[in-house]
Amino acid sequence: MLNNFFWVYPSAISSPLCDYFVKTAPWNEKIDAELHAESEPNEINHEQRKTEVTFTSPFTPLGCMLQSYTTLANKEAGWNFDITFAESTQIGRYTKGSFYDWHVDEDLLSENNEQRKLSGVLLLSDTSEFKGGEFKFKHI
Repeated sequence: MLNNFFWVYPSAISSPLCDYFVKTAPWNEKIDAELHAESEPNEINHEQRKTEVTFTSPFTPLGCMLQSYTTLANKEAGWNFDITFAESTQIGRYTKGSFYDWHVDEDLLSENNEQRKLSGVLLLSDTSEFKGGEFKFKHI
């Protein structure tokens, strides 16, 4: 039984580094965010999610930092999942009117029969610059 459902590192990354990650993200490769469901893989559903996203390698500075904190949380929270792979790092950009409604964070097997065990979330924006955007858990 899990004793911890999430783990937080507040202010773990400096504001200038967050700005750098936003500025250097590959926004020229952005797409409308897709939802992944068994019945409709890669579906764009603007009633569930309206966001621009881009992806970068888990081996970039951003990806490595996020993986480091996720690995540390896995140990410190006592989850001790056997992590065998890292997905591409997804970077979302929320502008006025953007949102992501309640959802389960990927519970399907990948093409390589791998499954996401942990999700790392890094807020790169200054919370004084927008309203909303709270990270919430629905059933805990």
